[in-house]
Amino acid sequence: AVIWLPFGLEMMYDELPLFYSGYSGQGLTIAIVDAFGDVNFTLASQLIYQNIACNDLATFDYIFSLPNPPSCQVIYPTGTPVLTQYNLGYAIGWSWETALDVEYSHTMAPNANILLVVSPDSGDDLFTDIEYVVNNSLANFISLSWGLWEDLYYYPPPSYNLLYGYDEIFMQAAAEGIGVFAASGD
Repeated sequence: AVIWLPFGLEMMYDELPLFYSGYSGQGLTIAIVDAFGDVNFTLASQLIYQNIACNDLATFDYIFSLPNPPSCQVIYPTGTPVLTQYNLGYAIGWSWETALDVEYSHTMAPNANILLVVSPDSGDDLFTDIEYVVNNSLANFISLSWGLWEDLYYYPPPSYNLLYGYDEIFMQAAAEGIGVFAASGD
């Protein structure tokens, strides 16, 4: 399973020629939009929210001898998540997803800035946060590892954002030259 380690993925996706020619994401920003963020499990069990994504990335970089990104920042455009006994398991699941997203986006572009955009839930706020990134030109690329097949957005009847808003947001991003990458396995 060496292939899933950073160097293995860089080889598998043929990134090494880019790296050797000096291109590794300099001057670019990757925005990763996720719900809940990468929570501190110790505090989360006490229902205290603390995002540790940038600290986890620094540890990941140390373990795999990757350079630290020029910038690692976390923002909360639609509010900071609130942990409850009812959403704690869900938040922990998103935490693993967020850590994976941040670490492997950085693996594929080690000199790009990392901007983690955290939504307080996994509903409409995710789309509102994408719109925030696009409207404020905060990134060159947006990474969405979450997703569902389109038909699921229609049952039960979705909110306005899910039905109409997300197409407009993605078209606006494309028009502005912002690449949006979404999960293909969901």
